[in-house]
Amino acid sequence: MPILWNSPLILDSYDVSFSYRQTSRYSEEAALFLPPEVVLYPLASAPPRRHTAAMGNSTVQRLLSRTKRVATEGWDLLLRYPRFGLDVLRIRSVLRTVRPTVVHLNNGGYPGARSVRAGAVAARLVGCQRVVMVVNNIAYPYSTVGRIVDFPLDLLVRHCTDTFVTASASSREALISVLSLEPSVVVQIPNAVTQPAISTDRGLVRASVGATDETIVIGLVGLLEERKGHAPLIAAVARLFEMDPSLRTNVRIWLVGDGPLLPGLRSKVHELGLEENFTFFGYLQDYLQVVNAMDIVVAPSLSQEDSPLATLEAMSLAIPVVASSLAGLSEQVIHADTGYLVEPGDDTALALRLLDLIGSESKRKDFGARGLQRYSSQYSPEALIKSYTRLYSAE
Repeated sequence: MPILWNSPLILDSYDVSFSYRQTSRYSEEAALFLPPEVVLYPLASAPPRRHTAAMGNSTVQRLLSRTKRVATEGWDLLLRYPRFGLDVLRIRSVLRTVRPTVVHLNNGGYPGARSVRAGAVAARLVGCQRVVMVVNNIAYPYSTVGRIVDFPLDLLVRHCTDTFVTASASSREALISVLSLEPSVVVQIPNAVTQPAISTDRGLVRASVGATDETIVIGLVGLLEERKGHAPLIAAVARLFEMDPSLRTNVRIWLVGDGPLLPGLRSKVHELGLEENFTFFGYLQDYLQVVNAMDIVVAPSLSQEDSPLATLEAMSLAIPVVASSLAGLSEQVIHADTGYLVEPGDDTALALRLLDLIGSESKRKDFGARGLQRYSSQYSPEALIKSYTRLYSAE
């Protein structure tokens, strides 16, 4: 989105406004990326969903925990349609003020955010000429009660959306299948990133966390969620050190991001005796300065992954990538050319590929250089901007 917001071609052709669910972090980041020409219409954020704390291992405690979870999920199902309707009304109020020609909806996946889907309906209610919904992950099938309940809403959203956009062929096929869409209304536009402006010396970043020029730094950028594959990476590192114990002294793993798995991941690292090798950076606003100081970037995702930006950013910095052979990752990374692809969850294969790259500086440089070339030809901002301007003006 920042690429489109800051494009002179977009800003010269359109009056741009931006609406989002307001949180303090999102507002801070929007201020960094948004030019003054973009008018903001923040929406009050929904109360955060409370996570039920573990209630122990006794039979009674497990039963109480399960009962509470079922009750919460049942209440969510009961209120799903009223909440959707309220979102439609709130967003319609904003759109009636803006009166947009084009509404661009950026969804994390499908069904994704309720407010984004409601935005499609609201846009149609105010007579918007073109409604575009970007789906940034693999669509969930109708395999749960919640998704079955969603079916009428999906029919409505499908009717109100002119064009769906996905970043990969895999996500395009999944969306067409789940929503029974005509292929002509689903367009694939690869993600893009702006080549980072690096302001901090690579060596200084490494030295700040005890890494020398000889240290091999392996990094993962992403939310600390199960689907991102942090657990297989930790297992792969343990296996890597079993294969070659000498690597313990000069291999470091940097994890950038926060999320609910942090305590469990720290505990696992401690259990395996790997505290000296792992650094948890948490959330970093300027994380690309840290990425630039890495030697290898990994994306060991397990599921619900499409075309992440972190891998493209690594490629733009000429850093080789080892990723799961999953959805859009398989389109980003060319196996044995810009990096390696491994089966999701295969920690042995991941360890072997890391071992190969750790042992060959020339291969890391070659893979990184070819990754940079691929970024420049396939994932640069220019192609994305042209694709969206064509889409916005399509009849």
